[in-house]
Amino acid sequence: MNYRVALLGLLLLPWAANSKPLTNSDQDEGVIPWLTQQYKEYWLNEDIHRTEDANKKYLTTAMLAKVYRASNVVDANLMTRSQDVTSYAAQSMTCRHLDGNWYAVSWRFSPDGSLTDIPVRVVGTEGDYRISYVTPFWGGTKYGDSLFEISRQPVDQESTAEHFVRSFYERYLSAYILMPDTLEQELSHLRSAYCAEPVLQAFDKKRENMQRMDGVPFYDLLVGESDFDAFWKDSFEIRPVDDRTFEVSYDIFKDGQAPKVCFHVQVGKSDGKYLIEKVSEIRNALSTDGENVCTFMVEDSQLYDYQPEFADNVKLICLHFLKWPEGYPSEQPLSAEVRFTIAPDGKITDVVPDADSPAVKQEMERMFSSLPKALPAWQDGKAVASSCVVRLHLSKSEWDQCQRKETEADSRPVYVDPELPAHPSDGLEAFQNYLSTLLPEESSGKLLYSFVVKKDGRMSEITCVRNSTKNPDLEKKVTESLTKMSEKFRWHPASANFVFVESKFSIPITLK
Repeated sequence: MNYRVALLGLLLLPWAANSKPLTNSDQDEGVIPWLTQQYKEYWLNEDIHRTEDANKKYLTTAMLAKVYRASNVVDANLMTRSQDVTSYAAQSMTCRHLDGNWYAVSWRFSPDGSLTDIPVRVVGTEGDYRISYVTPFWGGTKYGDSLFEISRQPVDQESTAEHFVRSFYERYLSAYILMPDTLEQELSHLRSAYCAEPVLQAFDKKRENMQRMDGVPFYDLLVGESDFDAFWKDSFEIRPVDDRTFEVSYDIFKDGQAPKVCFHVQVGKSDGKYLIEKVSEIRNALSTDGENVCTFMVEDSQLYDYQPEFADNVKLICLHFLKWPEGYPSEQPLSAEVRFTIAPDGKITDVVPDADSPAVKQEMERMFSSLPKALPAWQDGKAVASSCVVRLHLSKSEWDQCQRKETEADSRPVYVDPELPAHPSDGLEAFQNYLSTLLPEESSGKLLYSFVVKKDGRMSEITCVRNSTKNPDLEKKVTESLTKMSEKFRWHPASANFVFVESKFSIPITLK
C-alpha cells in the first residue's frame, strides 16, 4: 500500500518574512516595464555574463540559490527554460499581468518557433523589485501562491518508524519549498537532528564528489537530487518495504520524460528515538508500457564514490541470460528478489534468491552466478565489494520477444567496434571540468591525447599523440595530470554482448 505524504496544511509563504507585496498601482504601472526591460537586457541576451549579473542583481537571495540548485537538475537556464537564446528572443518578448504578484514572460526562439510562456512572481516596491520565484518548465504555465501551502509540523521520532519517516520528509521538503534565505542552515539542522552519523558522512562525501566532478556542490542525498521543487510535492510518495525500510519516490516530469527519482531509506533507533541510518539508491529499468520490471539497488550506496555497474541495462542482461524455468506457467510473470555481492574484481558472489517457485529460485541462482563481471564500486580510488539487490517481474512474452531479437541479431555481420563505447561515469563535461583543475596555469596551446579505458574503468597507456605547443615540459605536466586523474576518476568501459571490453579513447586538450 502506498502512503502519500500530506504536504498541505499551515500556510507559510517563502516571501512572507522578507518581501513586500505589490499594490495595484505597482502591478499596473511599474512591474511590467521593469520586468520587460530586465528580461530583454539580461536574461534574453546572448551574453551569458550579463545573465549572471542579472541573477545577482534582480533575484531575491533565496531565488538566486534556487537557480543554482535547479540548474544542476536540468541543463537549462531556469529564467528562460533554454540552454541559450537568439537575437530574436528579446525582440519577441512580451509581458502581461496574471494575478496578484504573478506575471507571464513570453518569448520565441525564432519567428516560427513555439511560444515559451513563463510565470514569474515579483515582490518589492518600485526601484527595488525582485523576482522571488519562476515556474520551472516542468511546471508548465501553472502559477499561484497555493503552490507553497505546506505543513510545518514537528518530526515524530517516537510513535512508529513509518510516521517518523513521513513526518521527517514533510518537514525537510517544506524547507525546500518555502525557500528561506537560511535554507542550507535549516536543512543542516534537520539532518544533524534526525540522521545517524554514517548518513551525515555520506552526505558530505557525495557533495564533495559533486563539487569535484561538476563544480556544483548542491546534491542532497536525502532527496536524490540537487533541489526539491514545489511542483514535485504532489507526486511525492513513501512506500513501506519492511518494518525499517521505506521506498521514497517522486516525479520531476509528469509526462514520463525521465524516470522517477527513487531511493530507499532505512531507519533504526538510538536512545529510544528513530533516526535515518541508511540511504540507498535504486536504478529502475522500464518496460515499453512504462511499468517497472526490474530494479537494481545498491545497499550502502552512500559509502561509495562510484556505484557498481553492469555492462548494459540490468533488465536487458536478465532477459538475455535467463532460461525460462521448465514447467513454469507461461501466463504467469516471473517474480523474484535476488541479493548478491559484487566483489572487488567484479565477480558476482553470495547469490541468495527469493521467489515463491523453487524452479525460479534455482534459475535465479544459476543465472546470477554465471553473469559476466560487473564494474565494482569504488571507494577512495579503490575497488571494493558491495551488496546489491535486483527485483524482477518479467513476463514470458517479453522474454520471448528478447530471444527472437537476439536470434535475428546472430545472423548479422559481427563488428569489431564495441556496441556501447566507453564514457566517463560522471559525463564528459565533468571529466573536462575536473581535468581543468589539475592542468598547469598560465599555459596555452593544444594537445591530443589517447589512452586505453580498461575493463575495470581505469585509464592506462596515456599517450600524447600531438603537441602543437612544442613544449615537452608542458606535455609532461599534462601527462602527469591525466595519470593522477586516472587514480580517482572512473570510466564506464566499452561493452559488447553484455561484457565489458577494453577500448581506446582520444581527447583534445586546449590550454588557454
